[in-house]
Formats: sequence, structure tokens, C-alpha cells
Amino acid sequence: MVTRARSNAGEVVGKGGDAAMSGNEPLDAGMPFPDDDGDDEVHALARESPRSVPGATELLAEGFVPLEELTGAMWVAEAWPEPHRRVLPETRPAMLTNPDDGRLWFVRSPWPTISPADVLSMVWAGRTRVDSSTMKSRIEVLWHAQALAILGLDEATATSFLRSLPHMQGWEISTW
Repeated sequence: MVTRARSNAGEVVGKGGDAAMSGNEPLDAGMPFPDDDGDDEVHALARESPRSVPGATELLAEGFVPLEELTGAMWVAEAWPEPHRRVLPETRPAMLTNPDDGRLWFVRSPWPTISPADVLSMVWAGRTRVDSSTMKSRIEVLWHAQALAILGLDEATATSFLRSLPHMQGWEISTW
């Protein structure tokens, strides 16, 4: 059984397993979940990596990453600038029943000095907070428009916006 996983911060958590993980590769085994024996060990639920889908190797070589490795909010793919997004047909058996219309999205940053994960941080930070009484369809339209605006910024403005986010203050943004 796989007994290792990566936390949201990227470090390897858990114990056991047959090989150490560097923390830089994607966790091909899936989403972590705690077991029930009370020892705080984390196990990974087996599933195929989006990197295993036919055509993924070529996209990875071009700097694209699977969007599902960054977020579960697939709606953001529609707002992502077209030159920086690609879609492949979903071929993983466990994912064919997923409500994403059989599409597997890959994205890369519109700006060479900002990682795709930081791009998403900017998109999330730019969303208008809404109360639960707002209709879901209106929220989605609003957030989509706001994501389009952020993803359309020039690189200098995007970098300045990213540096202004509270969790990024004091961090140096470097080319990745």
C-alpha cells in the first residue's frame, strides 16, 4: 500500500512506502486521505495521473500542467487565455464519469515569470466575495469575467498584483 502523499504546501507527508519522494514530482497515486487507525498516517487513493493520458507528454514538454493538479475548479479553464490552454480527451477509466464532459485541461502561465499556481492565486484573490443568497449562475458569470480580467493583465501589472497579495508579501517572485 502507498503510504505517502504530498500536502498542499508540497512537502511529503506520511510514512512508509518503498521509495522517497522529492516533493517536486506529481503524486500519481491520487488524493491523500487519513486512515482510521489513529496513527496520523496518510494513504493515497490509487488513481491514474493526468500526465498518463495520451498527448500529455507533449504538452508537458511545452510547459503545460494538468489543471486538475492545481485546482478542482475546472470553470477557470474557459477563462484561461487560449494560447495558454489545451484540452485532451479524458481516457482514464476512473475519470470518464467525471462531469467535465470528458475533457482534461492543461494550462501554462500567460507570463513567463509567474507559475500557474500563482496565476490561480491571483484569480482567487480577485474574486468578489458574494453571499449565499446570490444565484449560482450569476456568481459564475461574475467570477468568469473577473478571471478574464486578471488573466488579461500585462506581465508587469500581474507581477505587481501578485506581490500585493498578503500571502506573497516578502516573497521574491522568480522565474520558475
